[in-house]
Amino acid sequence: MTTRGRVRTSDHGRTAAARRQGGIRYLPILAALIAIYILLQGLFALGMPFVGDDFVFLEKVEHASFASLWATDRLPFHYFRPWSREFHFWALLQAFGPNPFAFHFANLLLAAVTAGVYFVFARRIAGGAAAGAATAGVLALASWGVLYFWASGSQDLWMILFAIGALLAFTSGRIALAVGLQIMALISKETSALLPGIALAYALIVERRTVRAALTRTAPLWGVVAVWALFHPMIGGRIGHPIHDAVLPGVVRPPGEIARRTIGSLVNLDAWPRPMFGWRAVLDSAVIGVLPLAALALVARRADAAAKPSARARAAAGRIAAFGGAWALLAWVPLFMPSLGFHAYYALLGALGAWLALGILIAWRPALTVAAVAALVVLRSGRVMSRSTDWGDEWFQRRAALFGVQTLEYMRAHHPSFPPHTRIYVASVPPRVGLVPGGDESPAMRYWYDDPTLEMRFISHYRPRTLGAAAGNDYFFRFDSTSGWRELRPGDAPGRENPIVWRGEQQDLMDVMLNVGDWAPAAAAARGLAAAFPDRALYAYDLGVCYARLGRADSAALWIGRAAALPDATPEMREARRSFGAAN
Repeated sequence: MTTRGRVRTSDHGRTAAARRQGGIRYLPILAALIAIYILLQGLFALGMPFVGDDFVFLEKVEHASFASLWATDRLPFHYFRPWSREFHFWALLQAFGPNPFAFHFANLLLAAVTAGVYFVFARRIAGGAAAGAATAGVLALASWGVLYFWASGSQDLWMILFAIGALLAFTSGRIALAVGLQIMALISKETSALLPGIALAYALIVERRTVRAALTRTAPLWGVVAVWALFHPMIGGRIGHPIHDAVLPGVVRPPGEIARRTIGSLVNLDAWPRPMFGWRAVLDSAVIGVLPLAALALVARRADAAAKPSARARAAAGRIAAFGGAWALLAWVPLFMPSLGFHAYYALLGALGAWLALGILIAWRPALTVAAVAALVVLRSGRVMSRSTDWGDEWFQRRAALFGVQTLEYMRAHHPSFPPHTRIYVASVPPRVGLVPGGDESPAMRYWYDDPTLEMRFISHYRPRTLGAAAGNDYFFRFDSTSGWRELRPGDAPGRENPIVWRGEQQDLMDVMLNVGDWAPAAAAARGLAAAFPDRALYAYDLGVCYARLGRADSAALWIGRAAALPDATPEMREARRSFGAAN
């Protein structure tokens, strides 16, 4: 290999031996600082329950065999991620049972290990000072919050960990290990398919190989991705096994918005922070985050053997910074494709590359490094304390988790158990709190009550039970932002506290039943409304229609006639009275 085709450690102003001697003794301290910071930021997550997709994965693997975890059928949302979802949830269930603490602790541990491997990788190619600045900057990003508080965040954590490990192995010349880690990244999350491109950028920019030599060096990684794509259920696998059920629809965002929010996420400004408790509370909260991260950057700098980089080292640093930029741009390509919307944590893999470049730029001045980290931590605290409707934000995940706790407490208090084959329908649920993942049917009740026969859906999905379906009861619940959950029963007596609310609830129930032709409960709701509001023609008429559908002609004629005689009767109601030959 020519000198053009490799980078010597002397390019960084030190020998490999000096780098090891100067840094190994500091590694335990750096690891401790990383762990302390992540624990401080994610401590509250340890007490959080499962939410959203967590229930989907728990239900799938609860009684699954080890072999079935790797199958390509029955995939939630059609994503093939057997390591980071099925195996991860299965292994933790086997070891600890359905204990949310274990799952959230596992995510915090994964985040700490990921940050440690990232530091080792960055230090290897850029030196300790740049690695410390880059690692502190990355850890200060608000994007990590959702991965601490959401057990399903294991998918991104495993993918990022394996991706960095693969790059570390590749840059160390251990291609076989890089291929193995690439495979693990691919079966953790699909976005790791861009790893060969990132490795190619390293070979071209940092190692300064020719295009042909770089392609040859990265060929095994490209081959792995090609085989993976051939068999992935949503790519090549669809040829032999078409997907017949609905795939989650993709959302196309304006490219300018995606670019702006992606760049903003690097400094916690993808959305402007508006802390609910004011900036004084933000500053008080940020102190505990600034200290370990500032210490991390300064200790890493001290561990760096080179105090004054040579001109040659600065030139090498420039190539590494360019590689970091290329890494970021390649990893952000999927953000511009149709997806479930923009969420800052989608940009994390690219953020690692961007902060490698930024770390090099700010590492030469310790004061600048500390100031940048402090500003990031303050903005992160501001973001965490700001209301958000984005389920990819930490604030939203906390809210969703607390909503789940509130829902479970209400259900347990009012229904210690449900009869088998009960169907539960909910209305007015705050948007995207994860109570009904995917918007169709929720496994949450089955998990909470340990009953595989329970179903929970939005009330808009209500349908009469089909012929031959298991008999059971139907329950209806509505959430009110001021009073919490309320149970709705068709035909309930008017509420004394707020009859207007009762009227709206009963009318909504009746409309749902009428729309799907479930006449008996619709009649119960209409009967209660007609009794409470005898001067409203609509309720009497709806009750008459229900009776007609139920085959009770006399009752139908009576109520339709009563409706037609009221002052607000419509021509349709009067015509219906003539059809029935009814009179008041």
